[in-house]
Amino acid sequence: MKNESGFELCRNGIDYHEIIECIVSALDAKDPYTAGHSQRVSDMALALSGFLKLDREETERIHIAAHLHDIGKIGVPDAVLNKPDRLSHDEWAAMKKHPQTGAQI
Repeated sequence: MKNESGFELCRNGIDYHEIIECIVSALDAKDPYTAGHSQRVSDMALALSGFLKLDREETERIHIAAHLHDIGKIGVPDAVLNKPDRLSHDEWAAMKKHPQTGAQI
């Protein structure tokens, strides 16, 4: 199966693009302030990969990584993620851990 850009993201009967979109949807629901951000980043990464004429496999890896680049925010407490005011030092430290959390996911 190919995604909207023509890249195959389905292997062994598993549609990875669909799984990734579900995960990103969960993040969008958790953080409505940045909802759609991961999709926009992945769209830009896909366009840039095409502009750079990267091969299909590299483009696919970049596209997936762009979708998932903020997934670690799922591990940030809602009180921190959705706080309308300036974050405290400790809250900001918790927010800065999201890339590490994402790498673990």
